[in-house]
Amino acid sequence: MDLKDLKDLDFKLLAVFDAVFETQSVTLAGKQIGLSQPAMSYSLTRLRAVFGDPLFIRVDNAMQPTPRAVALMPSVRRIMQVLQGELLGGQGFDPSTSVRRFELCMSDIGELYFLPGLARGVWEQGPGCTLRTRSLPIDELIKAMEEGGVDLAVGYYPDLHKAGFYQQLLFESVFVCIASSNNRHLRKGLSLQVYQSAPHVVVAYEGRSQEIIDHHLRQMKIERRVMLTVPHFLSLAEIVPQTEVVATVPREVAQQLAKSGTIRIHELPVAAPTFPLMQFWHKRSHADPASQWLRSIVRAEFQHGAAARRTSR
Repeated sequence: MDLKDLKDLDFKLLAVFDAVFETQSVTLAGKQIGLSQPAMSYSLTRLRAVFGDPLFIRVDNAMQPTPRAVALMPSVRRIMQVLQGELLGGQGFDPSTSVRRFELCMSDIGELYFLPGLARGVWEQGPGCTLRTRSLPIDELIKAMEEGGVDLAVGYYPDLHKAGFYQQLLFESVFVCIASSNNRHLRKGLSLQVYQSAPHVVVAYEGRSQEIIDHHLRQMKIERRVMLTVPHFLSLAEIVPQTEVVATVPREVAQQLAKSGTIRIHELPVAAPTFPLMQFWHKRSHADPASQWLRSIVRAEFQHGAAARRTSR
């Protein structure tokens, strides 16, 4: 960008850039910063002209940042933090000296699969920061976030799509099947006939992703022989290898459990539904620099994990 272009760049445009980058949605970004859809479109046009780059491209209903936008984001975030902190009288946040404890809500498999990398990301920049994860029923989760008791909810929480809550897409997950490596029902593979005749174990927990596969199978008029229902994904680590049940779970769950060597992953014998993994936060913490920092760490970790998953397939 030439210096002569600086006259075309005002702080409202930076706020638009920041909001679209964070929400991956022009509509949600507009609601977040109080701009109409036409005003958002006009602002994006100006941003693209100033930087000479599309900045955000629509991919699968999400506004994905271009490499140029990713490179610009740290500088934009620093400017926004100065505006919100020093210039507007707020308190800044220095992760290197902070001893703040962050509260997150996620499932047991989320803790096992994503928490190690997330913790490393936090402690690299904030060695004195601490983390606590919780698993709460949706009513308690909403109340805790409204009152400030939970900073972030990470996962699939369809009931958090309500006024006062912000959301950001992290990645799309897909359902697969797992079974014991010695499961006699699957010696010739997982056909639709085998899928319907085999005994199934189902996980029913607060995150509700199981509802997606249940609804999908009902629409396709496919019935399962559900013989066991449990509340935690980690229960499958012992149940599946020691029985002949089949479980239909998110791919990340399957990949984690298959590390034992006693569980094998199978693709669904029908088209598999996908579902979004999001991070959610309440409006009370939206402008908090510490919360903004945590959200950036979460997003970076999930983007890194998503890239690794694509490479491993």
